[in-house]
Amino acid sequence: MYLPIYFNNQIVSQLPVYDDLAINWELMGANEIPVDIELPVPLYCPIGAYVIYNNQRYTINTSPSPQVSGDASGLKYKYTIVFESYLYKLYDKKLKHLNNKTFDFYGDLQSLCYLIVQNINTIDSGWSVGFCDDLGLKTVSFDKHTCRTALDTCAEAFGVEWYLSGTGKTINFVKQAGSLTTLVFQYGRRKGLYSLGYQYQSDKNIVTRAFGYGSSRNLPKNYRDGATELMFDGFYLEKNVYKNDDPAKGVLYDVKEGDYVNEDIYPKIDGHVTAVSVVDVKSTTFTITDNSLTFDLNNYFSSDTPKVGFTSGQLQGQEFEILSYNNTSKVIKLKVATDAAGNSLPNATVNTVVGDAYTLFDMYLPDEVVKAAEALLKAKTQEWLNENCVPRVLYNLELDPLYARDNNIMLKPGDKVTVKHDALGINALIRVTSISYPVNFPNVITPNTKITATIANFIPYTTTERVISDTIDNQHDIKVVNRTSAEKARLNALNLKKLQSRIFNPDGTLFTGTDSLVAGMATFGYDSQNFNLNNVTFSPNHGADVNALTISGGQLIHRIYKIDGLGYTWTVEPNEWTGLNPAKFYYVYAKCSKVALTGTWEISETPVNANDIVGYYAFNVGILYEVNTDGYRDFEFTKGMTYIVGDQITTGRIKDITGQNYFDLNAGEFNLGDSDNGLDWNITKPATLTIRGFTVAKVVQVGSAGLINARISGITDKGSQSIRFAAGANDEFKVLDDGSMVATKGKIGNFNIDDGGLSNVSNIDAYVQQIKTFPGGGQAGFKIGTGFTQGEISKATYAAYIVNNENRQFEADGTTPHTNVALYVEASGALDIPGLNLNIAAIFKGGVNITGRIYTQKEPGHTGPGWDGFGWSGNVVYKGGSNENRHLTVINGLIVGEAEGVGP
Repeated sequence: MYLPIYFNNQIVSQLPVYDDLAINWELMGANEIPVDIELPVPLYCPIGAYVIYNNQRYTINTSPSPQVSGDASGLKYKYTIVFESYLYKLYDKKLKHLNNKTFDFYGDLQSLCYLIVQNINTIDSGWSVGFCDDLGLKTVSFDKHTCRTALDTCAEAFGVEWYLSGTGKTINFVKQAGSLTTLVFQYGRRKGLYSLGYQYQSDKNIVTRAFGYGSSRNLPKNYRDGATELMFDGFYLEKNVYKNDDPAKGVLYDVKEGDYVNEDIYPKIDGHVTAVSVVDVKSTTFTITDNSLTFDLNNYFSSDTPKVGFTSGQLQGQEFEILSYNNTSKVIKLKVATDAAGNSLPNATVNTVVGDAYTLFDMYLPDEVVKAAEALLKAKTQEWLNENCVPRVLYNLELDPLYARDNNIMLKPGDKVTVKHDALGINALIRVTSISYPVNFPNVITPNTKITATIANFIPYTTTERVISDTIDNQHDIKVVNRTSAEKARLNALNLKKLQSRIFNPDGTLFTGTDSLVAGMATFGYDSQNFNLNNVTFSPNHGADVNALTISGGQLIHRIYKIDGLGYTWTVEPNEWTGLNPAKFYYVYAKCSKVALTGTWEISETPVNANDIVGYYAFNVGILYEVNTDGYRDFEFTKGMTYIVGDQITTGRIKDITGQNYFDLNAGEFNLGDSDNGLDWNITKPATLTIRGFTVAKVVQVGSAGLINARISGITDKGSQSIRFAAGANDEFKVLDDGSMVATKGKIGNFNIDDGGLSNVSNIDAYVQQIKTFPGGGQAGFKIGTGFTQGEISKATYAAYIVNNENRQFEADGTTPHTNVALYVEASGALDIPGLNLNIAAIFKGGVNITGRIYTQKEPGHTGPGWDGFGWSGNVVYKGGSNENRHLTVINGLIVGEAEGVGP
């Protein structure tokens, strides 16, 4: 029997179906066909090749790794391949909403399913939405999820399960997947089971007294004498508790308390919009009307800002501040909000309509609304207590393949079956969580045919996919070990283990000196300790108690050990200890099941070997030291392996003797220095290099082609004039320590600076890029002055307007008159030839109009001719003492005469 292997819709080779070629199928987990086969000829199976089994496609998504062995008589080709269902394609698409990778989505299960389907169909068409239970609306947070991890996140948020149907591309969300069957399995001949075993899981987490807590939103003033969370009357519920006063209830368990917390439960109304205001894009408010409101909102506003939160429609998930409420018209006035993209909401495109549902937040609500929320919390607490008041039990079955074939039994994950065993006291209807059976069953049954199933009264989340989903929501606090890196680490560890037995000494001798050893390979550590931890926190001295230890829940990802058909990632429950002996140290290990990927943290005063506990592995993690002279306990990890071979070292962490400086190669992080001075990667902030508390360099220089073009300097060599930033070969531009800027040329707006500069300007009152219009109608390119007031300016155009109207009568001595100078122009230093002065202070082309007195200095030795015979080649007009016009005659820049009332 063969399975055709397809590539590009063409059969390219044939896969022999051997007896133990099995399909592994888990509830909300793996669905794959692992292949481990040795052939006399090569098998063509590139990435993207696939087989069809039960109308579903199983594709190769990771590169096969063939190994060739044999001699001249013939070669053998060993292949390890995994054909994966369509489920794994969901890993390839990042979940986005409005192109955002991090977002909150408010909706029901169906709308969330549509979101996932729309995303995956952009890279792999044919996905569709199946059946989704209607369990109301919730806000679900996503952060860098894939479509695959989003399945688990949605299922957890609503307390449901997902499964794929049809050809494997239809997504369903239901309260419970699978079917209720009448199948009964018992141990014994023709009763269905070859073997049956069970074990309790998480016995320490039994809860017989459950306290219920809801949200803190919308609680009445002085609620339950200061309670900050929603609670119900009596505060807790009990089940399976032994009662001394009522022996008929049986001896069950002592009181074991636990807390049920559900932040989604709080006093709320289910309001509906009956009218809306017309959208005005210029307005900062909008209104909605709800004629069904039976109470006056004004009587229930709290000190918080009351809000309306829409639970359906285009504005679902958005909250808006309530500005006012009219109890007569039932109109609620709301403040326009802004979404994450900066768009105003509502707007012409996104708006509320009649019929949209909403609720009220951050305000008090009537007593009947509060009582309804308390009743819901109590019901949900009871559901949770029912699931946790008994031990979790996991059963491992090996089915009789003849019995399964003759009774046409093909179990699938989620199915409920009855298991009986009188001696073990088992008679329960429980669910199949995983199944493994040969691909050729039921057509072919041989002595090697093996059908195994795991069934439980709970859903054990055991897949690596689950590990990724759990860690995504916490990735800002922990280091995530994703599916790809975990598989690569495991493969490399197995290769290094093989290498140990294959290293040889090519020199033929082993040199040993007095204090030296030469070897081909060195391995430090043990196979059972070759694992990594994910999302686990060890807290010695917990709560400032040196005799307390707390270890959080998380995952143990092993690189050598695995459970066939399940995988190599154990989910380990949290644990804590108090009252430890301060004079003793303790070995810390993970007690992990050999038949299920679950475990607990344990401690021991004596060493525990890997196989000392029947039915479990003991994976040693580290040592908790006795209390030291400083009054606290240290903890040291002993997990992991180090390999030294050739010129490479393979290990997990390199650190100094203090433990403060280290390189964690597993987590991809490092730290150097202390909390005040140093640097780290991926610790202070994910995927970021952080430099703490010290200057990187005194001078940072940049340039190219061997030239330095700019520099930043921390050197203080000239006090306040020390250069902090400079650019140019000769520091043509620089910023000094006192904040001043020096530039030899440049442009600020339309204002140019050149080598001549603009010097001795005490105050530039304003600069206009083009032309500024003054109240009198005049225009000026720019103005310079002190004590400047605009006043009225004639309707003229000025290239520049210079004024000094500073209101000072005397200098500081009180006696010397103050002189206001609007413009001082000087030219000196040139040759001084009598009659030909080469120092020209100003050149005027056109008339000069001066209002006020003119002070001139007679040129030395000048004895110009009188007025007669000279025309007016230029005028300086000014007002005389009697307000008469006076004129200076200027020829070639020389004042040659004065006249009163003459000329224009």
